[in-house]
Amino acid sequence: KSFYNKAIKENKNTAELWKTLKDIQSSGNSAKGGIILPKSLSHCHKQIQGEENILNALNEHFVNISDIVEKENFDERDFIHLEKYLREKLRHNRFDIQFITPFEVKCIIDRLDIKKSTGLDGIGPNVLKHCGDYITESIAHIINNSISQGIFPDALKDAYVIPIFKGGTREDPSNYRPISILPTISKIFERHIAQQLHTFFKDTDIIHVTQSGFRKEHSCHTALTRLIDAFLKE
Repeated sequence: KSFYNKAIKENKNTAELWKTLKDIQSSGNSAKGGIILPKSLSHCHKQIQGEENILNALNEHFVNISDIVEKENFDERDFIHLEKYLREKLRHNRFDIQFITPFEVKCIIDRLDIKKSTGLDGIGPNVLKHCGDYITESIAHIINNSISQGIFPDALKDAYVIPIFKGGTREDPSNYRPISILPTISKIFERHIAQQLHTFFKDTDIIHVTQSGFRKEHSCHTALTRLIDAFLKE
């Protein structure tokens, strides 16, 4: 207790502080990898017990979530409006994915955070950074083949999924959200495509000016700032 009290009081680094708190929360109540699991889970009108059974039940829930969500909650009129809006914006525009060069691969690798977790392939960002120029041509070749064939490699889709408890009843699978740790190489592909999409959206003016989610230099803070500013002007 004294050790953790001292660590919390003296630690000024937010990331390290949360790590300390997670260590306290995880002690004596977690599966391998620090995953906090309930003692039982209510799934498909059955009470599931046992670490492996609970993990399998959570995995089944995550995999079938699209069928579980009540689709009648969606208003068809919203999609008609969106389709009309996009058709007008994209009438004279076409999005084509450009190939990646070994140099661009190296630039993305250099920007990878070495603190990020490693996927199931065991090739973490630190490994890629040490390999440097020796693997950039091979990775570029894989990505460009994928782009030309329109196929994303299955091996890069395999993820280590961690169930994170959000709140409410721990026995309800709906109260957990999955965090997927994908292979680091897939992140190189992802950032290459994301950059092109961002440029395309900006050039075609598709994204509304008030949207803050999933945009560079935007966050919940910019949305709140805009909202507060609007209130103050009233």
